[in-house]
This record gives sequence, C-alpha cells and structure tokens, in this order.
Amino acid sequence: MEVGEPSFALANTVEVQSLSGRTIGLIVLPAHPLRVAWHAAYDNLVLHTAFDQNQHAKAVREEFAALDGAMFPTFLPKPGGGAYVFADTLGFHAVGMVPDTDPEPKAAVAILSRALGEGEFADTAQIVGNKSAKVLEGEIAKYLDCHDTSRLLHVHALRAGDGFTVAKAFGGVQKRYRPDGEHEDDESDETHAASLPVFSLDLYPSAEQRGVSGRYISEALEKRRRGAGVLAAEDLWMLESLSLPGGINMPRLRWSRKEKPDPSSAAHLAIAFDTFESRVDVENVGAAGMATASPHYAFGLLSFFDRQYPNGSLPIWWVSSIPAAKEGEKHPSRRVHTETLARLRDGIQSAVSRHLKAGAGHPVLKTEISREKEDSLAELHRLSDWVITLDRNACIEYFDSPRDNRDVYDAYVIDCVPEREDLGCLQLITSTTKLSEVRVLLDDALDQMGLSRSRRNAEFLLENLKALSGRLAIRLTGHKQATSELIALSVSRANCKIAPENDNCWTSLEDGFFVPADDATDLFPAPSGSKKSGEKGTRPDLIHVSA
Repeated sequence: MEVGEPSFALANTVEVQSLSGRTIGLIVLPAHPLRVAWHAAYDNLVLHTAFDQNQHAKAVREEFAALDGAMFPTFLPKPGGGAYVFADTLGFHAVGMVPDTDPEPKAAVAILSRALGEGEFADTAQIVGNKSAKVLEGEIAKYLDCHDTSRLLHVHALRAGDGFTVAKAFGGVQKRYRPDGEHEDDESDETHAASLPVFSLDLYPSAEQRGVSGRYISEALEKRRRGAGVLAAEDLWMLESLSLPGGINMPRLRWSRKEKPDPSSAAHLAIAFDTFESRVDVENVGAAGMATASPHYAFGLLSFFDRQYPNGSLPIWWVSSIPAAKEGEKHPSRRVHTETLARLRDGIQSAVSRHLKAGAGHPVLKTEISREKEDSLAELHRLSDWVITLDRNACIEYFDSPRDNRDVYDAYVIDCVPEREDLGCLQLITSTTKLSEVRVLLDDALDQMGLSRSRRNAEFLLENLKALSGRLAIRLTGHKQATSELIALSVSRANCKIAPENDNCWTSLEDGFFVPADDATDLFPAPSGSKKSGEKGTRPDLIHVSA
C-alpha cells in the first residue's frame, strides 16, 4: 500500500451499488489489513487490562466504551476517481464509507447496514448513529426546558436518512418525561398525558436518497399493521396515542416525507445532518496551518481529524487526514501494535494521494460554504427557533469568528461542543438567530435589578455572555427570564477584558481566556459538602486558562 497500486487498499472491501449502477458506499470487512491490525491491538489491550492489571470486568467495559474503531480507515481510494470517507461503524467489526460527494451520508449508511445484516443487527449496527441520537435527545430536552410551549413539537429533519437517529432521539425524550413503569394503559391521568411530548416530523431528503427517507419509521408501523416481526421496546412509543381532554386522541409521532430538499414552513426545531459539502483533496505536508505530526491517542487506537480554518472570500475549512503519529506512549503489551497501526494508516493515505494523482501529500477534506449555502442556512434559522446541526465537517469557526466574520457572529447565538468523545467523528452545533427575543428578556431582567433598561445595555450584556459561552447565551432564547447570575457573569467578563495584567481584583484576558465550568464538568471532581453541617458543595463558575 505504501508504493503499490492504490487499489491494494481496497482489499477485503465490498462496494454496494443501486440497481441502476450508482455507487452507494463501501463496506470495509473485518479482514481488511487495517481492521485486522486494529482488532489485534484492541484484543491485546483488553487482555492486558483484565489480566496483567487485574481490572474488574465492569471497569474494563466502561473504560473501553470509547474505543469503537471509528476512523479506521479514514479515507480509501474510489475506483473511477474521488475517494471514500468514513461515515459510520457497522457493528463492532465492519466500517461503512461513502463517496466524498454524497449529499446524504445517513441514508447511505442505512443501506450499507441493511446490506450487511438484517433484523436487529441492522438497527443497532450504527454505533456513531446511536451515540448521536443520545446527544440529540439531550438537545431536544434542553429546548423543551427552555420554552414554556405546548408539548407538540414541530421538527424539520434535513438529510436524516432512514430516520433511525431522529426516531431514537425522540424515543429518549419520551422516556425522560414518562415516569418509571408507566405504559400506555396507565395513562388515565389526562393532565400528565398532556405533558408528554408529541412530535410532528417533516423529513426533507436529498433527491438521490428519497426512497430511503423515513424507512425506519415506516417499517415499524408496518410490523404493527401486519403483526409480523418484533419491534424493539424503546420504539413502541411510535405506535401509541395520547388521550387528551374531550376524548381527543393524538398520535405521539406524526411524520411526512416532503418533496423539496429545504423547508418553507416554520418549526420549533430544525435538525440538519451533513449540511456542509466537502470534497477530498491533497495538500503538501507542512502547508500553512497543517500539522505534520500527532501523538498516539489511546496507544494508536483512537483517531481524530486535525482541523484548520483559513478564512477567505469563501470560507474553507480544512479537515486534514490524521497526521503521522510520531510520539506518545505505545501499546503496553507489545509496542509493535501501535507501530503497525500507524504505518498501515499512513500507507493507506499515501495510496489515496497517488490515486488522486497528486503525488506526495496528505489527503484532506475541504469544506466550502458557498453563497447559496449561506442563504440556505439563514433561511433555515429564520424558520426555526433552534437549528441543531450534526455533521462530520461542521464548520463551527464560520459562526464563531468575530474578527473575521463579524456580521455572521452577530447574527447567531451558538452552542457548540467540538470533538465530543460520545459523538465520534461528528460535530454538534446548536444555533439560533432569535436575538430580538433575547434582548427583550434582558431588558426585563435589567428592569427588575434596578439597572438602566436600554437596547445598548442589553446588547452589551449579550455580547459579553456570548464571548464566555454560547451555551450560556442560548439559555436566554426561551421564555424564561434571565437570571442575575448570567448578568453577573457577563459584567465580570467585561471587567476582566479591560483589566491590566497585575490587577488585584479582576483576572486579565490579555494572556488567557475563560472556560465556563458547566462546559467542562469532566475536568474536575463533583462539588462536595458536609451533610452534618448542612453546607452545600460549591464549584467555580469560570476557569481561567492562561498561556
């Protein structure tokens, strides 16, 4: 693979095509050289942890949950031109990859999963899809907590594939609001029944994958109608109805598949998958901003993109392939496992570069935001309260670059947590443009605190709150009043911005920045207090990181 034909990198893979001959994706089988090397390293690490370090089985399972084989491989050459890009894991041993030009990878992964196995395996094989459903569930629940609206939630889902991820997320939200042990027959309490969330889902698929859109939901309904097949317990809610006052029954899930790829009606939430279009290109090693080396993550068993954002007339976000790993701790049982993984990965990247006829260099994903895409994003935000974006190439810096894109930064309140371990290779962005609503809430809070109520003060507080964290600012986009704590954090940041380096009161931002403690709870222990004395545990609001 280092010097031979690029097609050698496709050994032990299966290309999946439609009946018309269109390439849907690639299944990387467990016998592929890189998969063999990864599983050999994984198995020996489990054995080392369990028997050499004498760890309990439960501790081993919890510690190894993050190692799912994602991004092995990241790229593969595509016959006829172009390249395949990692999309999702298919079970624990196989990997699904899609062409870099695929407009709807979620639908392609659903077809690949179905091609690999039927039944329950097809539903649970998408490890990244299951993880993203759990995170999406949390964002939807956050919206319901921030808005005192009815429990009928109208949702637009763009390029959602067969609807697997969205349906699982809705089911998780239903479970949060359903008391333990409650079933359909137990819903005699009409007041509680009306408080359960009900979803109206509109699916907007790409033109190429219209036939796959919503298939996961429709097959669940078909199983109920025909009485054949077993429906998972967590999906039974899709077949239930709520009994409302007056003898009215409302289905918990109403859904439709639209003909157009973009919505034209209003909704509470919009969930957009793979919004940013990308293509695989080759860049010379050592190009401006590109990392030339990286450490061994988890002895080489984890892989991450190195991301750069060179802003220009059209924003382009480089997502490089994994730089060559040259440092860090190697496999504790046999260091050759780490060395083999690194060499195989670099060899495959070299094969992809030669396949693209670019000679020496690293394959990278280049994500461009065209003027049409800018208009589409603006329209989607205009129609929805919140827009949740799940994308392997989500361009967070496009929204959050006040020096380069001041107009865009002022237009969006952004809540993003990049490189989440529980999302694998995906990025999560929650954004809104409902700034007028935020300003009204800030005006009311200022009035209650006896402060000057003006548009200028509201904008001042919002600007400093956004500079701390979009997660703090986005809480104001509901119907709940701004708390004095949020205003205090905003004023504190404003004072720190103008404070000199040796100020005795304020921490200067000349040589550092703030991280809200709520966004980094895994970095410090939980607050502890004395139960006997009645003291409550405390923790900081902000963490200052200096250079």
